[in-house]
Amino acid sequence: TDGSVHLNHGGTEMGQGLYLKVAQVVAEEFQIDLDQVKITATTTGKVPNTSATAASSGSDLNGMAAQNAARQIKDRLANFASEKYQVPRDQVLFLPNRVRIGNQEIP
Repeated sequence: TDGSVHLNHGGTEMGQGLYLKVAQVVAEEFQIDLDQVKITATTTGKVPNTSATAASSGSDLNGMAAQNAARQIKDRLANFASEKYQVPRDQVLFLPNRVRIGNQEIP
């Protein structure tokens, strides 16, 4: 309800900045400030069968997986907003820290 995004991924943070990198990808995709992305530690209870983190593969694999997930969620949110507010799907736009639905903007 506060517009934040809860982020889990399969990468292991070992001081290489992986959490921040993946959070930046998600923040950019949703057009929200980085501090709106809430990162939690990797756990097999939420993300089973994670791949190894080596070289830059952690950033590549987890960043692209997070981007793919964010795009799917954005698409679902846009479809929901289009239906709820009775506007064409192409009139739902994610803008910096807000969503424009027709002529209305929601933070």
